[in-house]
Amino acid sequence: MSEDQGGGVGRRVAGGPKPAGPKKSLIIVIASLIALALIGGGAFWFTQRKNTVAQPTTSTHTPVELTPSAPAAPGSPSPPSTPTPEADPNRCTTATEGFKPTELQIEDLGVTSHMMSVSYDEDGNPGSPPLDDLQGTAWFNGSPAPGSKEGVTMLSIHTYRHGGALGNRLLDDLENGATLKVTDGDGKVACYDVYDEVKVWMDEFDEEDPEAVRLHAKDGEPNVAIVVCDDFNWDREDWDSRVIWYAKMV
Repeated sequence: MSEDQGGGVGRRVAGGPKPAGPKKSLIIVIASLIALALIGGGAFWFTQRKNTVAQPTTSTHTPVELTPSAPAAPGSPSPPSTPTPEADPNRCTTATEGFKPTELQIEDLGVTSHMMSVSYDEDGNPGSPPLDDLQGTAWFNGSPAPGSKEGVTMLSIHTYRHGGALGNRLLDDLENGATLKVTDGDGKVACYDVYDEVKVWMDEFDEEDPEAVRLHAKDGEPNVAIVVCDDFNWDREDWDSRVIWYAKMV
């Protein structure tokens, strides 16, 4: 993406043209803004409330002693065994449950990106890759893990104002139909096909926006969402929009 790159042509813009009237603001960490301005990159998440983790309770279940059953009489037929379902050779995803990812591949673009698990930052916002990591992808572990059977797996990638970061490459080249392959290095694979691209303007966006609700979904069809910054504002030294790609599990 060039230094003066603007919004992508042909992208679906959430909410349509920018309306007049009071602007809604999204809580963004001031310290992070300063750091991003210094190095020229950005990948901010949309603020969401932390989940409260339930504490384990003591079980009151009383174990039941099992009595051995009598052996079957000679000549009794054995119960039929249940056949083991065969894996679909045409299905890219092999994972049967969520897993901690280590690599993202986008074969259509020749991209291989190392992945990391991030939690909330010290200010309570979802984390992102280190600011100097141009090619890394962060999975926010407050969202469903890759391979999960429902909900939206949230990924973030940095964009740099002068170009050269993975987010810049995606803004230029990632299109609907591309396949995202997430792996853990131990044989687990989750694949997703990109089917939707949305742009949201940060001065019109808050956590009640339909796109925010969609992004933070914990149920529904399994999806991956990749979020990158776009439309760098040279006057404000900040990014005016975010682009989100949604991909469905295949």
